[in-house]
Amino acid sequence: MLSIGKLAHLASGNVLASLHSNQNGGGDGNSLLTSIDAQLNLIAYQENLPDAVLSAQGYDPGHVRVFTPSELIQLYICKENETADEYTFMKALEILDFVEDDLEKSELR
Repeated sequence: MLSIGKLAHLASGNVLASLHSNQNGGGDGNSLLTSIDAQLNLIAYQENLPDAVLSAQGYDPGHVRVFTPSELIQLYICKENETADEYTFMKALEILDFVEDDLEKSELR
């Protein structure tokens, strides 16, 4: 749905109008696209979770619910993730940007 929404926004011509508005001192013309891209990135992090980790945590890899960013971080760095390497921990740090609560963010670091 997000990809279709992004495509519709791009095709509508609103991008050109908002970019023109942005050049003339208007608001941030790319904020909607930036938000959609961020949400798509968060979805990609969940899609890339190893099935073995999901199974070890008691989830059915074929039917997983949507995880919060904090839950995704915990899943990426859990001890059951035996394939974790430095890139896995980098992903967890990148997901940290999606955590809105500063206290929770500092606890996860």
